[in-house]
Amino acid sequence: MKTTMDPEALAKMAEVGTRSVEAYQAYIRGRAIEQFGGNPDAYELFEAARSLDPDFAEAHYRAARFWQVQANPSRTDIVDTGLAPDEIADRFDERISAAITRTSNDEERLLYRATQAQFQLRFRAALSLFEAYVAQRPGDTDAWVALTELADTIGNNAVVLRGMRAVEPLAASGPALAELLPAVAYRLNDPAQARAEVERALLLAERWPQAGALQYQLHRALLWIGKVEEARCIHDWIFRADLDVPNPALIRLRQACAEGRLDEAQAVFETQISKENQNERWLALLLMGRTEAAAELLRPLEEAGNTYALASYLIYPQFDPRPYPGLMRILASEGMEPRALRPIPFACSPEGDGQ
Repeated sequence: MKTTMDPEALAKMAEVGTRSVEAYQAYIRGRAIEQFGGNPDAYELFEAARSLDPDFAEAHYRAARFWQVQANPSRTDIVDTGLAPDEIADRFDERISAAITRTSNDEERLLYRATQAQFQLRFRAALSLFEAYVAQRPGDTDAWVALTELADTIGNNAVVLRGMRAVEPLAASGPALAELLPAVAYRLNDPAQARAEVERALLLAERWPQAGALQYQLHRALLWIGKVEEARCIHDWIFRADLDVPNPALIRLRQACAEGRLDEAQAVFETQISKENQNERWLALLLMGRTEAAAELLRPLEEAGNTYALASYLIYPQFDPRPYPGLMRILASEGMEPRALRPIPFACSPEGDGQ
């Protein structure tokens, strides 16, 4: 009743594309708890919103984003949906197609088509559509994050830097956005530029010592630019403060390798690295210098035709796409050369496969 009597609330409903009070309320509750698409509680609210109003394009889009995240094994916010990759893809396609069809807003359609093109691995089209969208709506931080992550995937440093500059002002207000900066900074192709950007992110991240995901990203970034002692301080703080971090075993393994404590690194690898978490294990294998085993670990993605999941590893500078013909065909069709491989500079190098 308050919403139906409030002109400002009615205007906001119209702006996001629904006339249903119930759908709008579900949507804004979902947006309040969402963080870039991976939250299942937010997803349920977006599902409720699109069910209440089938013409609510933005609710379809937000629900589609959830399935886009679930298709990406390199994300730390995926959940066990129990669905096969083709079923996840079907759910994404149904929702993003509904968003594209139902919207009456040409600017929003650019965003929805960009997201669809990205999922279809049409990298050039996705980049063009995202850039057209943010030119129209430069204040949409979520879109800048998506554009920055796409540019990071395809190794477009210029767009990555533009995205970082767009996100940075808002990143100063909270740790969720600040995580993006160290996560992409160390992956820049120019080592000097990468160091400068990681150091900028370090100053920003000092505001939120309790933010586990941010400290995780910063620890890795510092090791990549050779700041082992600074990384040790963050490593010790993470475990002393018992922060909630993704992949804590990887933090221990990275620091042990960087400090040359090979026996300890081997013990962490054997006893703490997950055998079920594919991404964690792949990263750990490369840390241990086992490049062939790492390549074999991802081969089932190639054999199953799950190229979107395999392409998600392109964000990593240590990922070599050449063992995967299906992914290489996609890159060739997009006119993309694999970017120069950058082995992990602080990896352990024991005897073993890949040596």
